Amino acid sequence: MARANKHTDGTPCPEGTALLPSRFRACCDFFEAHTRACYFDLRFEWWTTARGWFVAVAPQAGGGGVAIHYCPNCGSALTAKARRAAASRKDGAERP
Repeated sequence: MARANKHTDGTPCPEGTALLPSRFRACCDFFEAHTRACYFDLRFEWWTTARGWFVAVAPQAGGGGVAIHYCPNCGSALTAKARRAAASRKDGAERP
């Protein structure tokens, strides 16, 4: 049986887990990495009931989240079916 990750105060740590829509592909490596981060780092989560992306706030800090609509790193619009920016651009140009 796998042991759950815990912070030093004994509270659960979500690092290594992710809340993602099915068939999701991240827009960039930065976003992908932060879907599996701890609340105390910078964690992005897909909330099915709200049908949107959120920066998760640690339960110890009040919980909840802040809705985001664009990737903070590459600027791509976030949807349930986000794709890598370079793969979806026909001209191959980088986004500003």
